[in-house]
Amino acid sequence: MKRSVLIAAVLAGLTIPAGASAADVTADHAVQRDLALAATFWAVEQPTLTSPCSSEQVIVTQMQDGIGVNGALVPAADVWAETALGSCTIDIAPVAWALGSSGDSGTSDMLCVLVAHEYGHTLGLPDTEAVPMMSGSWGRRDDPLCDQAVYGWRWTLHKDREWIAANRGRLRIARIEHQAPAAATASQAVASQPATAPAAVSVPPTAAPAATW
Repeated sequence: MKRSVLIAAVLAGLTIPAGASAADVTADHAVQRDLALAATFWAVEQPTLTSPCSSEQVIVTQMQDGIGVNGALVPAADVWAETALGSCTIDIAPVAWALGSSGDSGTSDMLCVLVAHEYGHTLGLPDTEAVPMMSGSWGRRDDPLCDQAVYGWRWTLHKDREWIAANRGRLRIARIEHQAPAAATASQAVASQPATAPAAVSVPPTAAPAATW
């Protein structure tokens, strides 16, 4: 069992605080890292898929009932993140964000894997047991890049080291391809940024969300 899986399993029964406001955390350093890792991971795992997004937005907000594996309805209280298929906005539950941004390595890894899973939804992938990262079971979601980024190479699991070594060339190409558009998007964002950016925003879902918990 991967380290973060145990933590997630223990904390799965936590409820999301009522009345928590929505906040855009896209610019957060860890979120930017996790989004970049997710883009690289999927470029290796599903190279034929192309993101429709020039950039992704990550919002901490209240969850709604979601659609899980095989179309199963998942109650909002059990949802840790949700993303409408093909959408460019990833919604994270307040409890998942609080844990993932706490500075603890285990929950930081959990949030990184959570972002990778949700990034799969932005690519149009539904929750499915056919793709390990899109599984409803945390035990099947393994992102070697998150493992290495959070724990460092010395403490990276052996199987994750093997995956990284086997895909070294593809990882290098994926990182180069990701950095170019990211740099261009960052420049455009700086040029168009208003003098006073809002501290929090509310983004209602536009379609039935895919859920993870």
